[in-house]
Amino acid sequence: FDKIVRFSNQAKVLVSGQPMVLRKPEFPEARKEIYFDVESDPTRDVDYLLGVLVKDSGSDNAEYKYFLAKDKSQERVMWQKFLDFLTTFENFVIYHFAYYEQQVFDRLILRYGAPSVLVNKFKESAIDLHAVAVDSVVLPLYFYTLKDIAQYLGYRWNDPHAGRAESVVWYNQWLDTQDDSVLQKILKYNEDDVRATMLIK
Repeated sequence: FDKIVRFSNQAKVLVSGQPMVLRKPEFPEARKEIYFDVESDPTRDVDYLLGVLVKDSGSDNAEYKYFLAKDKSQERVMWQKFLDFLTTFENFVIYHFAYYEQQVFDRLILRYGAPSVLVNKFKESAIDLHAVAVDSVVLPLYFYTLKDIAQYLGYRWNDPHAGRAESVVWYNQWLDTQDDSVLQKILKYNEDDVRATMLIK
């Protein structure tokens, strides 16, 4: 029944062009908001970039940070640095878009381990904004991807054609050439993703 109502609402919104608010989401109070996005290369079986945007609650300023693996052998070090980064915060909430970031977090735990306290804190604090959006609003969109929703809200990527596939291509180019300008394209795309995630929240 819920799906039928959802389809009906979606059709109405697509025709009218006006969004429909279903309910106002409630977000936890936290001193730090961390927006999290991962870049992975399935052809090399490597999660090569963990990007975060860190924002103080109540502030408009947000700082982008990243943890990079230059190849598979550096994935463990990247993961440890990310865990060390999380331990610097006592009170935080992690926002990501869709389920992939949770999958990667679980995968890296299986590969390299993590303190159980930190694992529990991450899982308790992680909020999937895709699920929240679907639960909260009906938008005049055919798809509810990060890019679709953020662009509808006015966000513009530095490279409008950039996506996960392009990031993988750039990563392989960078491994071959060590061209810093290629690496900067990857980082800018990842930063755009976390800033778009923050806008959606």
